[in-house]
Amino acid sequence: MRYVGPNGSHCNVAELAFYGTEGEGDDSQLYQMTSQPLVVIHTVDNAEVTSRETYLDGWIAIISDGGTTFYTDTLKIRGRGNGSWDVSNYLPYGGVIWRKLPYRLKLAHKTHLLGMPANAKNWVLLNNLSDKTLMRNMVAFEASRRIGMDYTPAARLVDVMYNGELKGTYQLADKIEVGKDRIDIKSISPKDNEEPKVTGGYLIEIDASQSRENPDIIFTSTHGIPVTIQEPDEDGITPQQYEYISNAFNSMEEKVYGSDPANPVDGYPTALDVDAFLKHFLVGEFSGNTDTYWSVYMSKDRGADEKFKCCTVWDFDLAFENDLRTYPINELDNYLCLCPNSSAAGDMKNFVGKIVNTQEQRICELWSEARNNRGFTPENILAYVDSLAQELELSQAYNFLRWPILNVYVQKNFQLLGSYEKEVEFMKQYIADRFAWMDEKTGYKAITDGIADMRSSLSGHICADGQGIRLVGFGQGCTYRIYNASGQFVAQGQTAATTVVSPVIRRGMYIIAVSNQQGATLQRKIIVE
Repeated sequence: MRYVGPNGSHCNVAELAFYGTEGEGDDSQLYQMTSQPLVVIHTVDNAEVTSRETYLDGWIAIISDGGTTFYTDTLKIRGRGNGSWDVSNYLPYGGVIWRKLPYRLKLAHKTHLLGMPANAKNWVLLNNLSDKTLMRNMVAFEASRRIGMDYTPAARLVDVMYNGELKGTYQLADKIEVGKDRIDIKSISPKDNEEPKVTGGYLIEIDASQSRENPDIIFTSTHGIPVTIQEPDEDGITPQQYEYISNAFNSMEEKVYGSDPANPVDGYPTALDVDAFLKHFLVGEFSGNTDTYWSVYMSKDRGADEKFKCCTVWDFDLAFENDLRTYPINELDNYLCLCPNSSAAGDMKNFVGKIVNTQEQRICELWSEARNNRGFTPENILAYVDSLAQELELSQAYNFLRWPILNVYVQKNFQLLGSYEKEVEFMKQYIADRFAWMDEKTGYKAITDGIADMRSSLSGHICADGQGIRLVGFGQGCTYRIYNASGQFVAQGQTAATTVVSPVIRRGMYIIAVSNQQGATLQRKIIVE
């Protein structure tokens, strides 16, 4: 039993009396509010997070799998974010500003939280306050996986209780950092000051906010692009490393601004991973993310020949037509990131334009590859949205009871739809329209010869039984990919006459996509009891 008092208040309970007969339950399961994992955080002396720099001590418990799985550890917690932290984006209720804060977590021990790939101490809780679907980041991450980014942050939707108070629906996700199953490049230490070690690995952020006023980790490029060096951080970076990475970035930038920028011999393709840049661009354009180039993560691995790489996507709470500055996106003639009302850090709009305008053919090829061969279709993405909405059915109701903002403008909202269901339907319509817009703009080349026959012949049966998920009748050579209801990748492999996937499957909802070698895909949602 848990008593939750009004926000910021305390209650003295003198007596609790229970009447009736003993129930049939036992203590084999813990309380889980909804189908979402429940994250419970307590800080020493019930202290409130008030800073993005100062950590508080506390402990965390995570209850999942219907209350049958329990994880706990001590932790340190502080605030995080820029726009999501800014008090001007929060609205007063009854004369008091209530803030659904985003958090940075540092566990005492490394772990795979909720089975996510990275074995790590550092994690984040995204508040998604301005996103009334609570899933825009999750959907963009799925687009990133389908478009073929080498790394997409792992994430799960969760309910959060903080010092006994319900904080609502959050997104527990990877912290963007160098490490296995995250930005997988070589780490750099303060001893690495000569070549080849000084050449990598670096994690930088093209960062319009540059909230940390530390000259040891911040520089502005020759053409006015603000850069924050995330790794090595301010405690570990040396003058030699600062000089190397700033010079290397300026050298790459000069190639972009050169007279023949796309020249494969001495243009930007010699210093910038073009495919990674364009895939990152396509995720931003598909999702309609106004802030794609407000904040961009790039890595530089060790080696003089290693290129700068857009290593991950991030920050989509204003995407999918959720920004008054750029509505209506699908009526624009040009790509969103090149339009006047989109945001950009320094001169990034010109930087991006010089690449995009010299890579039209490759943009077409990468978009077509994802559409034809990676299951990046309106049907699959809309099915994923529906699966998240079903998963969030109870969690979102609690969230908007705690934060009654469905009829309140928050941050850059341009409309009030009044219900969670309408918010989701609006985003789904945008997605359907955006596929059509992107297909036309990129010059999408669909595989048409014989595709109807191939699709009709891609038949089989996907079901669940006591052994796991069973794929029957697809024959040899098809590829299957399995995701859980939160979009986390679970398993993949090749089909046989009958394929049973069991070792990694727990009870819950799964999305299974089976594709043949020509790109035809059959997708189903399955419940494993």
